[in-house]
Amino acid sequence: MDCHSYIKRCQTLPIAPFLQRIPMKARGVPQPGRRVPTGQQHAIGRLLGFGGNATGARVAGARGRPCPLRRVAAANPQAAEDPGAGAKPPAAAARRRTKTPCILIPEAPTRKAHRLARISITFVRHGQTEANRARRYQGRGDSPLTAYGERQGAALATRLRRTPFNTVIVSPAARTQTMAAAICAGRAVLPSDDARWRETDHGRWEGLTYAEVTARYREEAAQRFGDALDGRALGGESLAEVHARVAAAWNALLHDHPGGRVLVVTHATPIQLILCGIGNLPPTLHWRWRIDLGSLTMIDLYGGGPIVRTVNEVPGLGEK
Repeated sequence: MDCHSYIKRCQTLPIAPFLQRIPMKARGVPQPGRRVPTGQQHAIGRLLGFGGNATGARVAGARGRPCPLRRVAAANPQAAEDPGAGAKPPAAAARRRTKTPCILIPEAPTRKAHRLARISITFVRHGQTEANRARRYQGRGDSPLTAYGERQGAALATRLRRTPFNTVIVSPAARTQTMAAAICAGRAVLPSDDARWRETDHGRWEGLTYAEVTARYREEAAQRFGDALDGRALGGESLAEVHARVAAAWNALLHDHPGGRVLVVTHATPIQLILCGIGNLPPTLHWRWRIDLGSLTMIDLYGGGPIVRTVNEVPGLGEK
Protein backbone atom coordinates (compact mmCIF):
# COMPACT_ATOMS: atom_id res chain seq x y z
CA MET A 1 0.00 0.00 0.00
CA ASP A 2 1.45 3.36 -1.03
CA CYS A 3 1.43 6.44 1.19
CA HIS A 4 -1.54 8.07 -0.60
CA SER A 5 -3.72 4.97 -0.21
CA TYR A 6 -2.77 4.61 3.43
CA ILE A 7 -3.73 8.21 4.25
CA LYS A 8 -6.98 7.83 2.34
CA ARG A 9 -7.81 4.69 4.28
CA CYS A 10 -7.04 6.33 7.62
CA GLN A 11 -9.45 9.16 6.75
CA THR A 12 -12.28 6.65 6.54
CA LEU A 13 -11.70 5.31 10.05
CA PRO A 14 -14.00 6.49 12.86
CA ILE A 15 -10.99 7.84 14.76
CA ALA A 16 -10.21 10.49 12.11
CA PRO A 17 -12.82 13.10 13.23
CA PHE A 18 -11.60 12.68 16.81
CA LEU A 19 -8.00 13.37 15.81
CA GLN A 20 -9.00 16.37 13.71
CA ARG A 21 -10.53 18.05 16.78
CA ILE A 22 -7.24 17.85 18.68
CA PRO A 23 -4.59 20.50 17.98
CA MET A 24 -1.60 19.15 16.04
CA LYS A 25 0.81 19.90 18.88
CA ALA A 26 -1.34 17.93 21.30
CA ARG A 27 -1.80 14.77 19.23
CA GLY A 28 -0.26 11.83 20.96
CA VAL A 29 0.16 13.79 24.20
CA PRO A 30 -2.06 12.85 27.18
CA GLN A 31 -4.53 15.62 28.03
CA PRO A 32 -5.27 15.71 31.78
CA GLY A 33 -8.90 15.29 32.70
CA ARG A 34 -10.13 14.61 29.15
CA ARG A 35 -12.37 11.59 28.66
CA VAL A 36 -12.77 9.80 25.36
CA PRO A 37 -16.34 8.71 24.45
CA THR A 38 -16.94 4.97 24.43
CA GLY A 39 -17.41 4.74 20.66
CA GLN A 40 -14.11 6.49 20.05
CA GLN A 41 -12.39 4.21 22.55
CA HIS A 42 -13.54 1.27 20.47
CA ALA A 43 -12.27 2.98 17.31
CA ILE A 44 -8.88 3.48 18.95
CA GLY A 45 -8.87 -0.17 19.98
CA ARG A 46 -9.59 -1.31 16.43
CA LEU A 47 -6.89 0.95 15.05
CA LEU A 48 -4.36 -0.52 17.50
CA GLY A 49 -5.39 -4.06 16.64
CA PHE A 50 -7.06 -4.94 19.95
CA GLY A 51 -10.38 -5.89 18.34
CA GLY A 52 -13.78 -4.27 18.54
CA ASN A 53 -14.11 -4.03 22.32
CA ALA A 54 -10.71 -4.78 23.81
CA THR A 55 -10.61 -1.30 25.31
CA GLY A 56 -13.69 -2.14 27.34
CA ALA A 57 -11.61 -2.52 30.51
CA ARG A 58 -11.69 1.13 31.52
CA VAL A 59 -9.76 2.62 34.40
CA ALA A 60 -12.15 3.72 37.11
CA GLY A 61 -12.16 7.36 38.14
CA ALA A 62 -12.48 8.87 41.58
CA ARG A 63 -15.88 7.20 42.09
CA GLY A 64 -14.34 3.75 41.64
CA ARG A 65 -16.99 2.29 39.33
CA PRO A 66 -16.43 -1.37 38.42
CA CYS A 67 -15.38 -1.82 34.82
CA PRO A 68 -16.78 -4.43 32.39
CA LEU A 69 -14.08 -6.73 31.13
CA ARG A 70 -14.17 -9.10 28.18
CA ARG A 71 -12.79 -12.52 28.93
CA VAL A 72 -10.12 -13.18 26.36
CA ALA A 73 -8.91 -16.75 26.22
CA ALA A 74 -5.43 -15.92 24.95
CA ALA A 75 -3.12 -16.64 27.88
CA ASN A 76 0.56 -17.23 28.39
CA PRO A 77 1.31 -19.82 31.08
CA GLN A 78 4.75 -18.30 31.50
CA ALA A 79 3.59 -14.76 32.22
CA ALA A 80 4.19 -15.06 35.95
CA GLU A 81 7.55 -16.43 36.98
CA ASP A 82 8.58 -18.79 34.20
CA PRO A 83 9.41 -16.77 31.07
CA GLY A 84 10.87 -18.68 28.17
CA ALA A 85 9.37 -22.14 28.63
CA GLY A 86 8.06 -21.77 25.09
CA ALA A 87 4.35 -22.37 25.67
CA LYS A 88 2.02 -20.80 23.12
CA PRO A 89 -1.33 -19.19 24.03
CA PRO A 90 -4.18 -21.71 23.63
CA ALA A 91 -7.03 -21.42 21.16
CA ALA A 92 -9.67 -18.83 22.04
CA ALA A 93 -12.52 -20.06 24.23
CA ALA A 94 -16.06 -18.68 24.38
CA ARG A 95 -16.00 -14.97 25.20
CA ARG A 96 -18.08 -13.80 28.15
CA ARG A 97 -18.42 -10.62 30.16
CA THR A 98 -17.64 -10.26 33.85
CA LYS A 99 -16.85 -7.57 36.39
CA THR A 100 -13.52 -7.21 38.13
CA PRO A 101 -12.29 -4.54 40.59
CA CYS A 102 -10.67 -1.69 38.68
CA ILE A 103 -7.35 -0.06 39.40
CA LEU A 104 -8.14 3.46 40.51
CA ILE A 105 -6.42 6.50 39.02
CA PRO A 106 -6.99 9.65 41.13
CA GLU A 107 -8.38 12.75 39.46
CA ALA A 108 -7.43 16.27 40.52
CA PRO A 109 -10.14 18.88 41.11
CA THR A 110 -8.03 21.90 40.16
CA ARG A 111 -6.04 22.99 37.14
CA LYS A 112 -2.98 23.62 39.33
CA ALA A 113 -2.93 19.97 40.40
CA HIS A 114 -2.58 18.91 36.76
CA ARG A 115 0.86 20.51 36.66
CA LEU A 116 2.16 18.90 39.84
CA ALA A 117 3.47 15.35 40.20
CA ARG A 118 1.24 13.58 42.67
CA ILE A 119 3.36 10.48 43.20
CA SER A 120 6.23 8.72 41.44
CA ILE A 121 6.26 4.90 41.65
CA THR A 122 9.15 2.67 40.65
CA PHE A 123 8.44 -1.04 40.22
CA VAL A 124 11.31 -3.52 40.36
CA ARG A 125 11.10 -7.18 39.46
CA HIS A 126 13.45 -9.45 41.37
CA GLY A 127 16.56 -10.93 39.78
CA GLN A 128 17.08 -14.41 38.38
CA THR A 129 16.51 -17.36 40.72
CA GLU A 130 17.40 -21.04 40.42
CA ALA A 131 13.77 -21.78 39.48
CA ASN A 132 13.82 -19.09 36.79
CA ARG A 133 16.98 -20.55 35.29
CA ALA A 134 15.40 -24.02 35.23
CA ARG A 135 12.18 -22.57 33.76
CA ARG A 136 10.01 -23.83 36.60
CA TYR A 137 6.78 -22.33 37.88
CA GLN A 138 7.54 -20.09 40.84
CA GLY A 139 4.83 -18.15 42.56
CA ARG A 140 4.22 -18.49 46.27
CA GLY A 141 7.16 -20.88 46.35
CA ASP A 142 10.70 -19.58 46.48
CA SER A 143 14.24 -20.31 45.43
CA PRO A 144 17.50 -18.42 45.99
CA LEU A 145 18.93 -15.88 43.60
CA THR A 146 21.62 -17.11 41.27
CA ALA A 147 24.97 -15.33 41.07
CA TYR A 148 23.59 -13.58 37.98
CA GLY A 149 20.49 -12.53 39.95
CA GLU A 150 22.69 -11.00 42.65
CA ARG A 151 24.55 -9.04 40.00
CA GLN A 152 21.20 -7.81 38.70
CA GLY A 153 20.38 -6.57 42.20
CA ALA A 154 23.67 -4.70 42.38
CA ALA A 155 23.03 -3.15 38.96
CA LEU A 156 19.59 -1.94 40.03
CA ALA A 157 21.03 -0.50 43.24
CA THR A 158 23.54 1.46 41.14
CA ARG A 159 20.86 2.58 38.69
CA LEU A 160 18.63 3.92 41.49
CA ARG A 161 21.36 5.25 43.81
CA ARG A 162 20.46 8.91 43.11
CA THR A 163 16.69 8.38 43.46
CA PRO A 164 15.42 9.16 46.97
CA PHE A 165 12.49 7.00 48.11
CA ASN A 166 10.10 7.97 50.86
CA THR A 167 8.56 4.50 51.00
CA VAL A 168 9.71 1.01 50.02
CA ILE A 169 7.10 -1.77 49.70
CA VAL A 170 8.22 -5.37 49.21
CA SER A 171 6.58 -8.69 48.46
CA PRO A 172 7.31 -11.15 51.30
CA ALA A 173 9.12 -13.61 48.98
CA ALA A 174 12.81 -14.13 49.79
CA ARG A 175 13.85 -13.23 46.23
CA THR A 176 12.20 -9.79 46.47
CA GLN A 177 13.47 -9.25 50.01
CA THR A 178 17.04 -9.82 48.79
CA MET A 179 16.58 -7.34 45.94
CA ALA A 180 15.08 -4.72 48.25
CA ALA A 181 17.97 -5.12 50.70
CA ALA A 182 20.47 -4.51 47.91
CA ILE A 183 18.67 -1.38 46.70
CA CYS A 184 18.07 0.04 50.20
CA ALA A 185 21.60 -0.51 51.47
CA GLY A 186 22.85 2.77 52.90
CA ARG A 187 19.40 4.39 52.90
CA ALA A 188 17.45 5.53 55.93
CA VAL A 189 14.15 4.14 54.66
CA LEU A 190 13.16 0.64 55.81
CA PRO A 191 11.22 -1.75 53.54
CA SER A 192 7.72 -2.78 54.59
CA ASP A 193 6.16 -6.10 53.54
CA ASP A 194 2.84 -6.31 51.70
CA ALA A 195 1.67 -9.79 50.73
CA ARG A 196 -0.75 -8.35 48.17
CA TRP A 197 2.23 -7.73 45.87
CA ARG A 198 3.25 -11.40 45.81
CA GLU A 199 3.30 -13.48 42.63
CA THR A 200 0.49 -15.78 41.47
CA ASP A 201 0.13 -18.91 43.56
CA HIS A 202 0.50 -21.82 41.11
CA GLY A 203 -0.73 -24.42 43.59
CA ARG A 204 0.52 -27.93 42.86
CA TRP A 205 2.29 -26.66 39.72
CA GLU A 206 4.91 -24.92 41.86
CA GLY A 207 8.40 -26.14 41.00
CA LEU A 208 7.31 -27.93 37.80
CA THR A 209 8.18 -27.10 34.21
CA TYR A 210 5.47 -26.49 31.60
CA ALA A 211 6.21 -29.86 30.01
CA GLU A 212 5.81 -31.60 33.38
CA VAL A 213 2.52 -29.82 34.04
CA THR A 214 0.99 -30.78 30.70
CA ALA A 215 2.17 -34.37 31.11
CA ARG A 216 0.86 -34.82 34.67
CA TYR A 217 -2.24 -32.60 34.67
CA ARG A 218 -3.38 -32.45 31.06
CA GLU A 219 -7.08 -31.76 31.76
CA GLU A 220 -6.33 -29.29 34.52
CA ALA A 221 -3.90 -27.40 32.26
CA ALA A 222 -6.46 -27.31 29.44
CA GLN A 223 -9.08 -25.90 31.81
CA ARG A 224 -6.76 -23.25 33.20
CA PHE A 225 -5.44 -22.08 29.85
CA GLY A 226 -8.92 -22.26 28.31
CA ASP A 227 -10.31 -19.80 30.87
CA ALA A 228 -7.67 -17.11 31.18
CA LEU A 229 -9.49 -15.16 33.89
CA ASP A 230 -10.90 -17.81 36.23
CA GLY A 231 -8.79 -20.87 35.41
CA ARG A 232 -6.37 -22.06 38.08
CA ALA A 233 -4.07 -24.86 39.11
CA LEU A 234 -5.34 -27.05 41.93
CA GLY A 235 -4.61 -25.23 45.18
CA GLY A 236 -3.58 -22.05 43.34
CA GLU A 237 -5.02 -18.67 42.37
CA SER A 238 -6.94 -17.52 39.34
CA LEU A 239 -5.94 -14.38 37.45
CA ALA A 240 -9.15 -12.71 38.67
CA GLU A 241 -8.09 -13.29 42.28
CA VAL A 242 -4.59 -11.99 41.65
CA HIS A 243 -5.99 -8.93 39.90
CA ALA A 244 -8.32 -8.20 42.83
CA ARG A 245 -5.56 -8.22 45.45
CA VAL A 246 -3.12 -6.26 43.26
CA ALA A 247 -5.83 -3.65 42.64
CA ALA A 248 -6.39 -3.45 46.41
CA ALA A 249 -2.64 -3.03 46.98
CA TRP A 250 -2.42 -0.31 44.32
CA ASN A 251 -5.38 1.63 45.67
CA ALA A 252 -4.03 1.36 49.22
CA LEU A 253 -0.67 2.66 48.03
CA LEU A 254 -2.29 5.72 46.44
CA HIS A 255 -4.37 6.34 49.56
CA ASP A 256 -1.55 5.93 52.09
CA HIS A 257 1.17 7.70 50.09
CA PRO A 258 -0.38 10.68 48.26
CA GLY A 259 3.00 12.19 47.37
CA GLY A 260 6.72 11.54 47.07
CA ARG A 261 8.58 8.57 45.62
CA VAL A 262 7.64 4.96 46.26
CA LEU A 263 9.64 1.85 45.42
CA VAL A 264 7.75 -1.44 45.00
CA VAL A 265 9.86 -4.59 44.73
CA THR A 266 7.59 -7.29 43.36
CA HIS A 267 7.08 -9.80 40.54
CA ALA A 268 6.12 -9.82 36.87
CA THR A 269 2.35 -10.38 37.09
CA PRO A 270 1.54 -7.52 39.52
CA ILE A 271 3.50 -5.06 37.35
CA GLN A 272 1.78 -6.32 34.20
CA LEU A 273 -1.67 -5.96 35.79
CA ILE A 274 -0.95 -2.37 36.86
CA LEU A 275 0.11 -1.53 33.31
CA CYS A 276 -3.07 -3.14 31.97
CA GLY A 277 -5.17 -1.00 34.29
CA ILE A 278 -3.39 2.18 33.26
CA GLY A 279 -3.55 1.24 29.58
CA ASN A 280 -7.26 0.33 29.65
CA LEU A 281 -6.52 -3.31 28.81
CA PRO A 282 -8.28 -6.30 30.41
CA PRO A 283 -6.14 -8.31 32.84
CA THR A 284 -6.27 -11.31 30.51
CA LEU A 285 -3.91 -9.42 28.20
CA HIS A 286 -1.26 -8.90 30.89
CA TRP A 287 1.14 -11.16 28.98
CA ARG A 288 1.48 -8.45 26.30
CA TRP A 289 3.74 -6.53 28.70
CA ARG A 290 7.24 -7.97 28.86
CA ILE A 291 8.71 -7.56 32.35
CA ASP A 292 12.17 -9.11 32.52
CA LEU A 293 14.04 -10.32 35.58
CA GLY A 294 15.97 -7.49 37.23
CA SER A 295 14.00 -4.79 35.39
CA LEU A 296 12.38 -1.56 36.51
CA THR A 297 9.18 0.19 35.42
CA MET A 298 8.39 3.79 36.38
CA ILE A 299 5.00 5.50 36.55
CA ASP A 300 4.23 9.09 37.51
CA LEU A 301 0.71 9.94 38.69
CA TYR A 302 -0.32 13.53 38.02
CA GLY A 303 -3.59 15.19 38.88
CA GLY A 304 -5.01 14.39 35.46
CA GLY A 305 -3.85 10.77 35.35
CA PRO A 306 -0.80 8.53 34.97
CA ILE A 307 2.24 8.91 32.73
CA VAL A 308 4.34 5.81 32.10
CA ARG A 309 7.98 6.89 32.05
CA THR A 310 9.76 3.56 31.65
CA VAL A 311 8.71 -0.03 31.03
CA ASN A 312 11.05 -3.00 31.45
CA GLU A 313 14.32 -1.12 31.71
CA VAL A 314 17.09 -3.59 32.44
CA PRO A 315 20.25 -1.85 33.72
CA GLY A 316 23.53 -3.13 32.36
CA LEU A 317 25.50 -5.21 34.82
CA GLY A 318 28.48 -2.90 34.40
CA GLU A 319 26.46 0.32 34.70
CA LYS A 320 28.17 3.06 36.70
